[in-house]
Amino acid sequence: MSDDDRPYISVYVGNISMYDADGEMRGGWLDPPVSDAGLQSFLRDVVGLNDQYGEYSIHDSENNLGIRIGENASLDDLNLLAGVLGKAYESDPLVAEKIRLALDANADPGPLGVANWARQADEIPYHAYDVPAGMECGSPEERYGYSLIEEGAVDPDLKAVLDGPYGGYFDVEAWGRDCANDVYLGENGYYDPQESMPDADLYDRRELAEYAGLDTDEARPFSLESLVGENESIAEYTLADTGTNWGSPRYRCVIADGSTDIAAALEDTLGRIIADRADAGADDADEVIRETMGAERFDDASDIGSGSIIDRGYALPGAITSFNRVASSPSGVDPADPMSIAMTGSPASGLAL
Repeated sequence: MSDDDRPYISVYVGNISMYDADGEMRGGWLDPPVSDAGLQSFLRDVVGLNDQYGEYSIHDSENNLGIRIGENASLDDLNLLAGVLGKAYESDPLVAEKIRLALDANADPGPLGVANWARQADEIPYHAYDVPAGMECGSPEERYGYSLIEEGAVDPDLKAVLDGPYGGYFDVEAWGRDCANDVYLGENGYYDPQESMPDADLYDRRELAEYAGLDTDEARPFSLESLVGENESIAEYTLADTGTNWGSPRYRCVIADGSTDIAAALEDTLGRIIADRADAGADDADEVIRETMGAERFDDASDIGSGSIIDRGYALPGAITSFNRVASSPSGVDPADPMSIAMTGSPASGLAL
């Protein structure tokens, strides 16, 4: 086996928030697997993710597995896949070729599905070529042909013919090519699609991470308090009842002490939550934003009605009806003395002050 057989994945990750806001493209190449801390460091220091610029996308990729990596692919999943492949390669140097041929013959099950295949590489219906010792074969078709002859899979008498005086006149490569209509040929073996593939959902994320020896800690739980900085406070607000927030729950955001700019506070809090959940390795940003801020994703601005657009495809479903500062950072504001920020204009004016 050569280094070309070692499975690899490389992705170029760019900061789309920075590009959308400033027209600047910042990013870099990542070669997983890396530790969770290494991944977060890459996103922070190379891609430039922070409270202001919190979204990334994959702009380019390379791999020798045949997997298709979209711009919105999860870096956590790709990192886990790379870790599993690296571990599987230690005991099975042909795992990359097995995956390539399996993907040629089957639908791509996604990074975690491919990781499951790699974890069960011995059960992929792949068969190494059986070529006579000392035989030099120039193509996979010739290797496949000799394998069929050695196995007696087509005609058990053919091996005797090749060993006889007329064997040199038989074109093994052409015969192997004709016989390969129903299989997928690799450099070292072939894949038989008539046989069953291993379960692409057998192992969950934690089991795969444990196998790969990667970080297995669960995602850090969300705390809005952890996002409050110096001279900032937490404010609570309610929304006009639109049927989506029954019971008038109180939602929260972070706001600068002394500020009355609710729109800026909501946009800033939204960005901080997105960055925090990415940093925690969690995929629950939508849920956290909904529960904390009352905001939902929207596809069409005409669907918002009396609500208000915040940023990044999120909006409040109804107008803000009250907004009160209730807790603060160590900036000196007494959280026991809430400061109400008076609303001006009609409730339907939403974020207006």
